[in-house]
Amino acid sequence: LYSVAVLMDKTQNIGYFSTVTGVKHDAYGAINNAGKVIAPFKYDEVTLADEKDEYHPENNYCFVIIKLEGKYGAVDTLGRVICQPVYSELAALTPQLIKIKQNGLWGWADGRTGRVLQSPKYENVSKSYALEGALEVEQNGKTGLAAADGRIIVKPLYTSFRYLGYQNSGILGYTAANGKSGIMDTSGREITPPIYGDLEQGPAPGIIAAAENGKTGIIAADGRVMVPLRYSSATPLGNVMKICLDNKCGLVNAAGKEIVPPLYDNIRGINVKGQEIYGAAVPDAWGRMQ
Repeated sequence: LYSVAVLMDKTQNIGYFSTVTGVKHDAYGAINNAGKVIAPFKYDEVTLADEKDEYHPENNYCFVIIKLEGKYGAVDTLGRVICQPVYSELAALTPQLIKIKQNGLWGWADGRTGRVLQSPKYENVSKSYALEGALEVEQNGKTGLAAADGRIIVKPLYTSFRYLGYQNSGILGYTAANGKSGIMDTSGREITPPIYGDLEQGPAPGIIAAAENGKTGIIAADGRVMVPLRYSSATPLGNVMKICLDNKCGLVNAAGKEIVPPLYDNIRGINVKGQEIYGAAVPDAWGRMQ
C-alpha cells in the first residue's frame, strides 16, 4: 500500500518493483514501493527503467530516468541521484551499468553510484552476447569489445562478434571487414584468420563447424582442422554432429571422427519419450537413421 500523503493527479506507470511514476501540477515525478517520493514532481519527463528476472535475480535492476530542460539523469529507488540531468540520452545498459550520451557519443556509468566508467566516445555501446560480461563498442563504423571498467578487450576493428554456443569455452567468433569469419580467444587474440564464410557451435565446447565455398568441416578451439571442409552441411545433434554429403547423412563425434558414414537419407535424435531433439540438446537415447 502507498502512503496517502502522496497525491498525484495522474498515475503514469507502475514498474515491476511497484515503483510508480505520475503527474502532479503538470510536472512528473516518482514514488517507491514504500510511498516515498524519490523523484520530486518537477521534471519534464520521468521513465522507469527496470527488469525483474525470477530465475536470475542478479539481473534485476530498477531506477528512474529523469528529464529536465532537455537533459537526462537518473535516481535510484531510495531517491538518491545516480546521474545529474546533464546527458542528451540515458538508458539501462546492463543490470550494473547505465549508458550515457553526450555530444552524439555514448559511454557508460556505474548503475549504483553514477561514477563514469567510460566517458562518451563511441558511436554506440551495447551488451555483448558473444562474450559474457563484456560490452560491444562501435567506433568509426567498426565494432570492438570492452570490459565494464572501460578497458578495451578487442579494438574496434571488426564487423561483428558471435557466441559459439558454450559458456567458458574460451573462444568466440568474429567477422572482419572482408566479410569472412574466424575465431579468437577471450583476450582478443585471433586464433584463425578471417577465412570462413560461417561458424556454428559444435557438439562440445571448443568444437566449431566452419563453412566456406559451400563446404563444411570441423575446427578445434586452437584453430586446428579436425575434419576437412568436405561436407555440404554439419549440424549439432546432441553430443555429435550430423553431417551430409551428396544428400546423404552421417555422424561425426566430438573428437572429429566419422562414426557413421554419410549413407543415410536422414538422421534424427530421439529421446526416451520418443520426442525428437534438435541442436545441442543431448538425447537420452539415439535413433533414427533412415
